[in-house]
Amino acid sequence: MNYWIHRISHIAELSYPLLEKGYLTIGFSDFTTKEMVDKVLANDWNYFNAQFQKMWGRVPRTRLNLWNFLKFEKGDIIIVPSWGIFFVCEITDERPMLIGETYSEGLKSWGNKNVSTNGTYLLNENSKEYDLGFARKVNVIYKNVSKEKFADAALTSRMKIRQTNAQINDLKNSVEKSIENYKANKPIHLHSIVIEKNRLYCIRIN
Repeated sequence: MNYWIHRISHIAELSYPLLEKGYLTIGFSDFTTKEMVDKVLANDWNYFNAQFQKMWGRVPRTRLNLWNFLKFEKGDIIIVPSWGIFFVCEITDERPMLIGETYSEGLKSWGNKNVSTNGTYLLNENSKEYDLGFARKVNVIYKNVSKEKFADAALTSRMKIRQTNAQINDLKNSVEKSIENYKANKPIHLHSIVIEKNRLYCIRIN
């Protein structure tokens, strides 16, 4: 089991509703094929790099984010940072999914806008393809966990990284401690502890 950080701020208006339904997503819609998944799972770097050269005319460093995403394994723990909060998810699938496989009746983006599919991609109300290419099935174990209250300095710092994802096995203890504190509702930052104690005191005297 590995620990990862993975951002879903790209196409947030659809990525977050999909996360609520148990799907972690990434972009790279230009490469949405089963062959891409097969080749990455087979560790075929030559094919992987050649596809970027073919489609984009270059082999960018950001391609590693897609490689990591497709190589997540069942049981891996994924920290998904958001605005002041984070989610704790567990990969539950054996194989990455093409984004079209996440479609279900009633799927909507932010603003209650309908989402459809052409079989390969998800489409907005104007039939334009969303730039999401792949998904992983996840169990959202904890959601809306306060960074300020429950993430220590090391984990908070790492959640500020600019790349889409990164392995954080070195922060395993930080992740597990954050989860323990969240479950016990024990804020770890002094400011948060003072606020929480004041809140409980006010409840007792009212």
